[in-house]
Amino acid sequence: MKFLALAASAAACCAHLVAARGASKVTPIEKVIELLKNLQAETEEQSKVEAKAYDKYACFCKEQADEKLYMIEKSTKKDC
Repeated sequence: MKFLALAASAAACCAHLVAARGASKVTPIEKVIELLKNLQAETEEQSKVEAKAYDKYACFCKEQADEKLYMIEKSTKKDC
């Protein structure tokens, strides 16, 4: 959330500078803001992919643990 606030603040500052100058050139600050926005988008996309992979792995682990528990319980019932 701090990143978004910082990016919004920087964008507002940058817009003010461009309006004051009346120039159509891209300033270094605008370039940095654009890079930060792109980085944020990439990071959000990667986090979605990683969350999906983690969920799949967690499901696999749960299934394996349940299966092993069932096998253990089944084998201890035979012994009694």
